[in-house]
Amino acid sequence: MEMIDIFKEKPFYTKPNLDDMGFSWYQIKKLIEDGILEKLNSHVYESKVYEDVVNDFNYVSVFIPDGVICKLSAANYYGYTNFMPRNINVAVPYDKKINNLPDYPPIKLCYPKGNRYSSNIVEINTELDHFKIYSKEKTVCDILINKNKIDAEEIKNVLTGYLNDSDRDLNKLYKLAVELKCEKTLRTYMEVLL
Repeated sequence: MEMIDIFKEKPFYTKPNLDDMGFSWYQIKKLIEDGILEKLNSHVYESKVYEDVVNDFNYVSVFIPDGVICKLSAANYYGYTNFMPRNINVAVPYDKKINNLPDYPPIKLCYPKGNRYSSNIVEINTELDHFKIYSKEKTVCDILINKNKIDAEEIKNVLTGYLNDSDRDLNKLYKLAVELKCEKTLRTYMEVLL
């Protein structure tokens, strides 16, 4: 197996990954010069020879480790809407300062306070995907909390998508809506849809 073939296996490599593979700083620098790797930040390198499609959400965890995919980006991931915003919606802790965002993919930050940030975070860890996203119920609540900034048709699509999801948990949704103070809005929409 040629050295280049090793980097066709996955899209991202950390410095410890490369150390475990036996690469020295000099060899890593050479891989960058040869266009096999690109240094994204001080911890993560991207394979430029990886042949599969990379989910843009993975870049969020590289550049914003505390970032959580939210709002319409999360709704799209769950299949509740076909609308994909131009920017990936990412929640970060209210007091967190983020300086180095990538040019691509475009990321739009929001800064929810307290449990609006910290509740119902799900970690997606598959062979190729590693990112944080809000639970399905939290995603629906976020859409309702931001109803004045989201098209009414998209809100309807998200709620209809959630209601048609065989994995939905209406009790959890209502409990979370009470906790996040959007229960009245949820009830109004549910009366129309049910």
